[in-house]
Amino acid sequence: MYDAISFDFQPKDENFLLQEKRFRNLEKTLRLFVKNIEVVMIQIHSEVKILFDVGEELVQYYGDQSSKAPEVEGIRSAQRNIADSIWHGFVSIGTVQSRSEVPCP
Repeated sequence: MYDAISFDFQPKDENFLLQEKRFRNLEKTLRLFVKNIEVVMIQIHSEVKILFDVGEELVQYYGDQSSKAPEVEGIRSAQRNIADSIWHGFVSIGTVQSRSEVPCP
């Protein structure tokens, strides 16, 4: 088949054009997937921080009574463990973003 619009008489490979279209669609899907992952990571990051702050505020609220209520200290230690184990994974959220910034053709 010839390109009649540009008067370019080079034959076009239909299979190549189909594969190129599939590649572009896959590339767009991958970009959307990375953006969705970034949104989820940001939400989890903020939730972990909020829950950590809630645990600390509970201990401050109950003050000296927190030694009488082991549940309060249990909540605090659980939130600290979650924050310690998850927080470091979200410190570099920008890494995913910088990897996803590939210029679109």
